[in-house]
Amino acid sequence: MATYKVIDVSDWQDKIDWAKVKADGVVGAIIRYADGTTLDKRFSENMNNAKAAGLHVGCYIFSRVKTKAQAEKEAQRLYLAAAEYNPDMPLYIDLEAKGLEKTADTVAAAFLNKIKVLGGSGGVYANLNWWNNYLKKTAKNYSASPLWIAQYNKTMDYKPASVMGMWQYSNSGKVNGISRKVDMNKCYIAYWEDATPKKSIDELAW
Repeated sequence: MATYKVIDVSDWQDKIDWAKVKADGVVGAIIRYADGTTLDKRFSENMNNAKAAGLHVGCYIFSRVKTKAQAEKEAQRLYLAAAEYNPDMPLYIDLEAKGLEKTADTVAAAFLNKIKVLGGSGGVYANLNWWNNYLKKTAKNYSASPLWIAQYNKTMDYKPASVMGMWQYSNSGKVNGISRKVDMNKCYIAYWEDATPKKSIDELAW
């Protein structure tokens, strides 16, 4: 199985030299849009510069919502913010905030459904514990939206592996062009080869 070297970043990584990142063998980056309602200070900079360097890009939002309606709104926010940059990797909701475990499946389903309605490609990120205990319905019902799972280990223990699109195997990677440690991922799907047309903002009926 082919794998692709992908990183995920936020403003915590400070200024990134994306040309050096590309030269270090990284093919894609998932870039943070926001932590809840707090926008990432380097979102636009990272999206523009990563694309200019020739990387495939996607986005994520660290979620703090609890309801279906809130999750749909969050999906809309992320889709509109990402649309300007024409990402060719999925738009993810990051579910790991304490206290939100009981509503994780509801939030994940609402987010994925809304992204699909908008014409985008959605995904869900969480650690192995959340997938095994709080996101069982999502894993079962949304196998067409491959999961992004974090487990810092030499191997991935999640079963079935067929629903996994990316595995975040380390949060302490070193990549040329980035001064701080960075999350490292193995990507199993060439999302950028999907030529399905995406809806433009002008086509959306709110």
